Amino acid sequence: MKQIFIAFFVLLAAACNREPAAWEEPKVEIPIVTRGAVEDGFTPANYRLFVYNKTTQQTSSHRISTGTGADGRFNLKLAPGTYSGYCFANANPDELWAYRATDRPSAVYLCLQSEGERYVEAGDYLSGRQDFTVEVSQTPAVVFDLERKVAGLRLIVEEVPKAVEGLRLHVAGVPGKMNLEGVYTSPLETVEKEIPLSGSGTSVQAQLLSFPSAEPVELSLFYRVGGVEYESDPYVLDSLPVNRITKLNVVFGSPAETSPVDFQVSVLEWDDELIREEDWWIDVDEELCMGSGDGVNLLANGGFEQGTQEGIPAGWKLDAGGMDRKVTLVTDPAKEGAYAVKLEGRTYLYQDVSVEGGGCYQLRLWVNAPSAGSRWRYWYTWMKGSTNLASEEIRDSKYFGETDGYVDIWNGRIVKAPAEATKLRVEIRTYIPADTSGELFVDHAGVERVTGSSK
Repeated sequence: MKQIFIAFFVLLAAACNREPAAWEEPKVEIPIVTRGAVEDGFTPANYRLFVYNKTTQQTSSHRISTGTGADGRFNLKLAPGTYSGYCFANANPDELWAYRATDRPSAVYLCLQSEGERYVEAGDYLSGRQDFTVEVSQTPAVVFDLERKVAGLRLIVEEVPKAVEGLRLHVAGVPGKMNLEGVYTSPLETVEKEIPLSGSGTSVQAQLLSFPSAEPVELSLFYRVGGVEYESDPYVLDSLPVNRITKLNVVFGSPAETSPVDFQVSVLEWDDELIREEDWWIDVDEELCMGSGDGVNLLANGGFEQGTQEGIPAGWKLDAGGMDRKVTLVTDPAKEGAYAVKLEGRTYLYQDVSVEGGGCYQLRLWVNAPSAGSRWRYWYTWMKGSTNLASEEIRDSKYFGETDGYVDIWNGRIVKAPAEATKLRVEIRTYIPADTSGELFVDHAGVERVTGSSK
């Protein structure tokens, strides 16, 4: 019995000396209300809420999905304490943010996203700040008045020449990030926006969103004509104001008349109140490639109707890099005439044609890849004698596959030969494994000199 009492007192003493469990304050569910977006008919895609605890000096992040806060209202659980809250609309993804829990609000950043050396436009970011206290007894709704935190650029381009391709707007000198306090900071970046073209003589429009800048920013247009890249002279805007749209009206002039491009720049409220600025003029190259092919095909046997020589279509050659050398004349399927050519395995079919440096040429090449196993690409090359010249605009490093019947990979495109070019190599390559049933049909290839000039 004595031993039992001793054991009992030992257990009791151990229990009395045990460390108490850490006390966790119960979290309180508080209602969050956002204003300024839904009321204007704008439904945010999502919300992100940063909460800075003034006691612990820790910053927590909370993602709110569209369904949860579709009407601009949602709930959040927080421990009692004093906080600064920062609510953002349309800035939910983690990759947009640079922050740690130990960062103060001034060190938490919303960042532009990069693609290669350029940055893509911002989202339509809205944000608001509110200081509040959470109490166990009762906490009223926390209201965030959201305001737009980006600037807009609206570009309207009229009378685009048919030969213009790859039209892009560059905006240089915009802030790369914004902190929770709404301060926009360096490094300064260049944002790029592609302007889709819908044809000659039409008006196209594009809008770019960026962080605003109180300092001057530089606008430039980039475009290609005949495979040659052109860049406009820069135009300097004194600023890009927040929650405003800078509107640029652009009219291409006629190269034959050596007229420049007319840029009319306006700054608008987001509700389109207009404030005019002076015009921006951009000179257009007088030697743009415009018009159409003259109907004379510089390729020998471009339609593959002239038979073969030693098993190879007349006028054409096989490059040694295509080790399988599998080329066959076929009658079905043919795009034009009675014959087409079929390529299999790893086969490089090419032909060199003489060109004039600085001359303009219209290209065509119809291909038909009937199955998923058909792997191919086009690989054209400008040459000076036997020396290859820069040819990135007339070849593609990626591989292509199945097509829906015959397609013209050039779609009537006009290219401009480099000034020192004497030849153009027209080449189509297949990369089809031996154990695959893929094949590629080629027909109606052409290179024509461009004459005339028109929009």
